[in-house]
Amino acid sequence: MLVNQSVSPKQPGESRKYGGDWRPALAKFPGVTVTVSSWALVPGSDGALTLGASAINSAGDQTSVLVGAGTAGTVYTLKNTVTLSDGQVLYGYGALEVASEDAVLRT
Repeated sequence: MLVNQSVSPKQPGESRKYGGDWRPALAKFPGVTVTVSSWALVPGSDGALTLGASAINSAGDQTSVLVGAGTAGTVYTLKNTVTLSDGQVLYGYGALEVASEDAVLRT
């Protein structure tokens, strides 16, 4: 569900936007859009990854969050909770790797 899964891993010093693509789920509900979006780390992480400002695109079918910090060598699981215009609440999950500069340069 998480957009940007194919990008190189995030480094601890970077702040990057990552997002959720809700278009496949919304295709089942014509005219319904995302009206509320919140992001959280799935419990069990080391707590070093930070989640900043979140947003919903103008079409109401994609969400994003600014991600910072993190511990090199750690894979974090993010949870995106959205409320739809018809009242449904959906969850989406995605994995985000944080890597050292050395690890990124080896790929």
